[in-house]
Amino acid sequence: MKKQKDKRYISSGGLAFSEGKDMKKLSKLAKKGWILQSFAPLGYTLRKSNPRHLIYSLDYQDVPKAEMEGYYAIFRAGGWKPVCSAGGMHIFFAVPGMRPIYTGRSTIV
Repeated sequence: MKKQKDKRYISSGGLAFSEGKDMKKLSKLAKKGWILQSFAPLGYTLRKSNPRHLIYSLDYQDVPKAEMEGYYAIFRAGGWKPVCSAGGMHIFFAVPGMRPIYTGRSTIV
């Protein structure tokens, strides 16, 4: 199997158990030039790029395909850009200092 120098796979700690750790890990890797591209089986696929200071956040929503663009538009309006979605999980990124996706205890839970 040919190794790709511009793509990399990293494992997930399991979003049910380590969502915060995973998002911080992705942010650290972005600083080194490895930017999240997509979900992968039990992890993520990253692509090589210029180092960037990014923060990542995960949202759990079952959104019908016909409504995805409107759903993404809400996050874009708040300064968050969609990265990838799988099932009812959606990862977004923003620059540090951006208001978090979830701000209240009830929405965090």
